[in-house]
Amino acid sequence: MQDIALNRLKCWEEIIDAVDKDEIPLCFINRILIDAQEIDILKLRRQGYNDDDLRTILNEVILEAGNAIEEPQVLIDVENVAATAQSHTNKILNKIH
Repeated sequence: MQDIALNRLKCWEEIIDAVDKDEIPLCFINRILIDAQEIDILKLRRQGYNDDDLRTILNEVILEAGNAIEEPQVLIDVENVAATAQSHTNKILNKIH
């Protein structure tokens, strides 16, 4: 059963990697790496930070880095993306029946 779950997540990782990600909702982000600085979104959420707090933190980091920022690395919460997409797909399919 665990192999099925791992294969499912691997498929979702491949789908996510193939998609252009210009804008990503914060709810789907685990961590962001900007130059040498890591912002652990998941950890900050557990500490009680909300989306507005997280946006403020991200904006401050971006402003501090200035024009020196290379392309940031965004580590996606694959499980959350998969669960959300599956939920929406189920709703659509249930309407078809």
